Amino acid sequence: MKLDDLSVVIIGRNEELHIEKCLQSVLRGTEAFDAPEIIYVDSASTDRTVQKAKQYPIKIIQLRPEWKLSAPAGRYIGYHHTSGRYIFFIDGDTILYKNWLNKAVSFISEHPDIAGVAGVVHEVFTDSEGNILGNCKNRYLQQNKVSEARTFGGIALYRRSVLEEVGSFNPHIADEERELGLRIRKAGYKIVRIYSPMAITYAYPRETVSEILRRAHSGFYSFGATLRYCLKNGLFWQYLTERLSFIFTFIFGVLVSTGILILFILSNNLKILISLCIGIAIILFSLKRKDIRGMFISLFKRVLILYKTIQTFFTTIPRPPESYPMDVIVIKDQEQG
Repeated sequence: MKLDDLSVVIIGRNEELHIEKCLQSVLRGTEAFDAPEIIYVDSASTDRTVQKAKQYPIKIIQLRPEWKLSAPAGRYIGYHHTSGRYIFFIDGDTILYKNWLNKAVSFISEHPDIAGVAGVVHEVFTDSEGNILGNCKNRYLQQNKVSEARTFGGIALYRRSVLEEVGSFNPHIADEERELGLRIRKAGYKIVRIYSPMAITYAYPRETVSEILRRAHSGFYSFGATLRYCLKNGLFWQYLTERLSFIFTFIFGVLVSTGILILFILSNNLKILISLCIGIAIILFSLKRKDIRGMFISLFKRVLILYKTIQTFFTTIPRPPESYPMDVIVIKDQEQG
């Protein structure tokens, strides 16, 4: 491989439990490349993440603690510190399969219409101390050898020339992978998943009240900000229908509930009201969930997402990506390793 063929951007914050496994897997996964560029972008960690990362032959840069810290900001900064023709983004709580990058770079180099490629992701659910609670194999339910995608998670390989054309990750928004995917597809390119093991990622169980609240507090559900940017670049309705289609279900539920209330008022029959409410609730939620707990967790999550979406839509003032600060702290150059 040529010197400038591959760059790897690893992002993380307080990942001392996983960062060494991640870096070791990335170093193994890039052995076939000639001098790969590997950068770890740290979001002002307060634990031993950076100290552990400094043991490896990589470049380490750090966002300043007073900045707005987020995954898209880390990817945005990392992108601007790379030079490779292909850029692989991975999270610091993830283990890369050894042969993935060889397959991904070969695949994307043979398909000029494809801007990005990802693969099969397995999840391991843990608590804050790293104890394993469960797992989810093939998170994105891939079945075909090659499948077109609308969005990736945080782990994927992109063609640099396309990111230069449409813009990289927006550091000011949530759901940055989907918004980038929309811009890529609008420009006429494809993003795909190939049926090949790519990574194992460690995460907290998503469908719990504590994790839903944590994500809401951290801005993960601030989709209204993303909508404002999409409104600006002509992707508002596409983002709304792809990412927030459940809102239309809410609107339908409100209309149905209003109709039931009117029927109750006119007929003054409590049995009609109760039976209709129960029937509609069962029909709506049985489409998504089979258990009562899952039904209420799903409802709670969607109500919170709707609230955060509305709130951030009206409070966000779109700013250009380049307004994000660039004077990062350079902790270690790759050559020092």
